[in-house]
Amino acid sequence: MAYLGIDIGDNGVSLRAEFHAGFVHSSSFDWPSGNSWQHDLDSLSAHVRSAQDDWPGPVGAVGVAVPASLDAAGLVAVWSNRSHWVGLDLRSALAGLFPRAEVRHLHRGALSALAESAVSGCDDLVYVGVDAGIDCGIVIDGKVKAAAPHPPIELGHMIIDRYGRACACGRRGCLQSVCSGPAVLQRAAMRRGGEVSFEDLQIGFSHQHLWAVSAVDDACVAMATALVNIAEVLNPEIIVVGGAFATGLDGFVDRLAKHTGELRRGHRALPEIAPSACTVASSLHGAVLLARSAE
Repeated sequence: MAYLGIDIGDNGVSLRAEFHAGFVHSSSFDWPSGNSWQHDLDSLSAHVRSAQDDWPGPVGAVGVAVPASLDAAGLVAVWSNRSHWVGLDLRSALAGLFPRAEVRHLHRGALSALAESAVSGCDDLVYVGVDAGIDCGIVIDGKVKAAAPHPPIELGHMIIDRYGRACACGRRGCLQSVCSGPAVLQRAAMRRGGEVSFEDLQIGFSHQHLWAVSAVDDACVAMATALVNIAEVLNPEIIVVGGAFATGLDGFVDRLAKHTGELRRGHRALPEIAPSACTVASSLHGAVLLARSAE
């Protein structure tokens, strides 16, 4: 059987198809401009059809990494960065693209945790992804927790400061209001006194400019608080930190590990804080593993 992993992201989609005899197809595309889920799905369908021209045969199982929260019926309930998808019957839409294959889906955070667990060989692991939001996935005894149809683990909406910054969800003090990529860039811009791109932050952080270091440090302190809370509840062996923002900022994970270690309580050991082994592709590799689980 051949297997296809699809990683649906805020900005586009990545595919990885694995066939017998070692043939692998990898490709990606960006979402079209505009706010139409139909245009988005048409782009996905066209890309899949084009990719199939290079495949030696059909795929028998498809795993899909989904960034949105789905309800029990498979409808998109929440997707902050592509709100025009809310109400879309994503489960049916995906099945319609592959009528002859078994299609499974899970949240990106869960599949990232699955991939990191497979690579590390660790059966008790938490994955935290830092990007436009905060992804999270948990593997306990080798099994992913909070799997569909249950809602994803929303670590980004763990409240770390009841009177903190307003979050897009309507509450105050959510982790992602401090630690997400956009939050860090906004804070850096305020302290620099001008617009800050991610590339600006990378350069400023590497040169140890105060506006960049302090903006990143605030995120790491807040994230360390969340990670220690996770450790107290779940006691995983490893907490893996990935996502495009954390992976692209050299030294972020080391700084996070330092702040987390400072919160150690007495004799109680804390889990290892490790960078993602799959970097930005963890959810895609997890989607392939999900497809392979159909065997």
